[in-house]
Amino acid sequence: MTGVTRIAAALGLMLLASSANAEADGSPVDVAGGYTAIRQLGTTVTHATDFKPGWFVSAGRQAFVRRLWIAGDVSGASHNNLVGETARLVAVLAGAHVAVIDLARVRVSGQLLAGFERFSEPGFAERGPAVEPGMVGDAMLTRRLGVRALVGYRLGRENKTTFKEVRASIGAVARLGR
Repeated sequence: MTGVTRIAAALGLMLLASSANAEADGSPVDVAGGYTAIRQLGTTVTHATDFKPGWFVSAGRQAFVRRLWIAGDVSGASHNNLVGETARLVAVLAGAHVAVIDLARVRVSGQLLAGFERFSEPGFAERGPAVEPGMVGDAMLTRRLGVRALVGYRLGRENKTTFKEVRASIGAVARLGR
């Protein structure tokens, strides 16, 4: 099991435990998953790269006040490099989002997540801190199930180079608790 896998598994277990606790005390919790598209913008040493559609899993819990949510997000995507090898990018992030629109069936939030990302390809791997401001929108189709859309601009720092990535995600969201 790699370090990224261990951290992602630990994050998942913490979020599940938090979800169970929130269900017991009635605090709202959401869990989402789906597809993500990532475009890594070019740097002085790399060209722009479009990753194949990847995946994301996220969870959040209302904290202290109605519009503030604590959130965690794990995402991954891959692409074939110039010699046909598979390169992978995985991010493990956590932070908060604040609802700017909070209606019964629609919630739009600004979010700020921080953590780390790991880039790897055969024979090479690097990891570093990452921060991702963005927007999250949930449109609930029923009281418990809906659609989530997310856009973010991620800055990752590995080996003294800042990588800039644009991310768009779409998937399903489930609300637990109240």
